Amino acid sequence: MISAINLKNYISFPKQTIPSFGLSQQSDNKLERTPSKDSLAIKCNYINTKKSKLSQQEMQFVSNTFNLLKKTNILPEHILYFLKPKIDAKGREIFTPSQANVIDAAMKKAVHFKNLAISLETDAKKYGKTCADQMVDVFGGEKGLGKYITYRVKGRRSIYDKLIKEFNDNKINTDLMSVISNKVFGCSMDDLDKDDKELLKLYIKDGEIKLDSKDYQKMVQVFKHTSRDHIESINWIKDLVGTRLILPKGDKKELELVEKYLDKAIKKGELLPTRVSNYHANHILPYIKHDTAKLWKQIIPGLKVVETAEVRKKNGYTTTQINIVHKISTKNGIKDLLGEFQIRTQELNYIGDVEHLIYDILQKKDISKGIPELKEYYDKIGIEKAVKELFNDKKKEQNYFNYERAMYYWVRNKETQTDNSRKYPKPRLHEYGLEEYWRLLSFDSLRRIDEKANEIKKRYYERNKLEK
Repeated sequence: MISAINLKNYISFPKQTIPSFGLSQQSDNKLERTPSKDSLAIKCNYINTKKSKLSQQEMQFVSNTFNLLKKTNILPEHILYFLKPKIDAKGREIFTPSQANVIDAAMKKAVHFKNLAISLETDAKKYGKTCADQMVDVFGGEKGLGKYITYRVKGRRSIYDKLIKEFNDNKINTDLMSVISNKVFGCSMDDLDKDDKELLKLYIKDGEIKLDSKDYQKMVQVFKHTSRDHIESINWIKDLVGTRLILPKGDKKELELVEKYLDKAIKKGELLPTRVSNYHANHILPYIKHDTAKLWKQIIPGLKVVETAEVRKKNGYTTTQINIVHKISTKNGIKDLLGEFQIRTQELNYIGDVEHLIYDILQKKDISKGIPELKEYYDKIGIEKAVKELFNDKKKEQNYFNYERAMYYWVRNKETQTDNSRKYPKPRLHEYGLEEYWRLLSFDSLRRIDEKANEIKKRYYERNKLEK
């Protein structure tokens, strides 16, 4: 039996570091492991959830497990409401056996996702270079455009966060919420409109919905694990290995060569794309022509070419993104690895990277990456406060989107030389009524912040390496 202390360290996600992810595994094939063997909630297995009351020892363990469950982020606040204990006259937390059953199942699922994140990161690190080499070959090797290929692999924390997000979107907010919506509205969650969905959450928050033991049993079923669920979870991580072609120019001649390389690889079966998305604003030239993508769709069964408003970004974000199935030769045969390939130019690549800091803040991510010095720097300059203040004002938000879109257009205009560049000068933040934010949120300032942050990260990782 694993001790409570080890289990807490294993499942919790500290804000500054993630030591729990470094724990050793007991099996060579982590994908075949039984989730309950790693679960902090394993002690709940001896709880008889059919009885009406838990013992004090059982109650204490469920309380500890529930507090840790909240840190896994596997359940949104409106679902956690149903698992919150009552407080007795002595100030002790009281859970029902039905609540304990759900807490146990949810914790096992969280631990399964954590093990899966570790395993997928291992694959990414092991085969990432191989995936990148495949893309180098596609683009003519080091003598061709292949010399402009870069790559990165997704880390376990990022993988875990993605698994949790997809589980929430695909299971919690559909299957689990349908248990509740059926109870209130007599229909599934999918049949509710946006207003009714928000109303349902308000009902839950106000304590107007009570669940019986059968409802809790249905909730448990959402967390049950099958081999089909396992495969679905793996397919949620479509960018396990990310490769980029960062073009020095991005002019017409260069883009024609890019299409020629891709077309040849697809027709020869050397490249297996599953989805093509040209992200850009309406007036910004994409990197791959829409007609070319449509021709690929005719060649490859099941290929999805996204042409809807989904790729029309309000801020003008520009890239061509292609989801790929990499075929990796191993001693056990061919292994499929899901990757994401992007085409960018040097300037737009840098703009996209520095702009991502804003995106991460709005997504409530830990932008300091667990690095104390970086957190201190961000707090000192007030970047998070500025972003939240700007994007909480609809008018300022729209003005900033206009500024970003103008910046993307200005860069692509220079690259493609479709207009006289002097006619379209570089956008300035003050031109959009946002002069008070230029020290932090202009692209020039974001560039300086990014450079400073990279210096801090470099010193931090070098120091930690020496200490180890």
